Amino acid sequence: MTESTPQLLLLVVLFETPPSGSDTLRSLALQEDSNFDLVVWDNSPSATGDAEREWLKRIFPRSEYRVSESNMPLARVYDTVISEKIELASCFDYLTIFDQDSILPPCFIADMRKAAVAHPETGMLLPLVSSAGTLVSPATMHWFLGRRWSVPRTGLLPSRSITAINSGMTISARYLKTYFKGYPQDLAFYGTDSWMSQAYAEHCSTVFVVGTTIVHGLAEHAPEPLEQRLWRHREIVRSTRFLNNRGLFRRLSCDLYLILFSVRKARKFRDSRFLKWT
Repeated sequence: MTESTPQLLLLVVLFETPPSGSDTLRSLALQEDSNFDLVVWDNSPSATGDAEREWLKRIFPRSEYRVSESNMPLARVYDTVISEKIELASCFDYLTIFDQDSILPPCFIADMRKAAVAHPETGMLLPLVSSAGTLVSPATMHWFLGRRWSVPRTGLLPSRSITAINSGMTISARYLKTYFKGYPQDLAFYGTDSWMSQAYAEHCSTVFVVGTTIVHGLAEHAPEPLEQRLWRHREIVRSTRFLNNRGLFRRLSCDLYLILFSVRKARKFRDSRFLKWT
């Protein structure tokens, strides 16, 4: 990495959304700083058409389109890109992960690059993330209990107890090459962000929160069919139990919390299936 131009690799994961329909990709197309490489990983049941691929290449000449057609677990998607593009290559200094439905201000890439130059010792850069008018990331996490920040905190902060969602999370290649051993394959679609936050804090004492806000669509704030909501609930329960499987007291406390959490869901949606975790 040179002092002025850290090289950024962006990863955007799509599911049943064409590239031109992704809020993330549309807002990346409007960035003031377009000096980045891009991997678009399409987890849809079938690959997008030629017109969409042409749009992607026209808007992002330094992009690569990948398709799995099997809704590959996010842990495997991230592992694959990190292995191929970060660990086996030496041309990128940071990896930024995105979901498909984030709206970025035009200054996002420029601000993240400035933060990387100003704080090269910090292995994780995080934006502020809002959803439905609420600051949802970063947040404070103690075991399985999360608490959202009432006011934004920015700058260099202790990494201990800080968690963040995947979209916008920027991780240095130095950290990934030195400490990263792969995401746990028990994590499929939920929990990868909490796991990375915890794993990072075990080795690095600080994160840098950039005072730039992205707007992200959280599933909890969107209407969806009950069956999809039930699947999401079970995935959250499964990942939360996995992340808190160390120590008898912690495991039992987590299970008690999840029982109460599931009861509230069952009452809210009037469906006892929320009480069944498998």
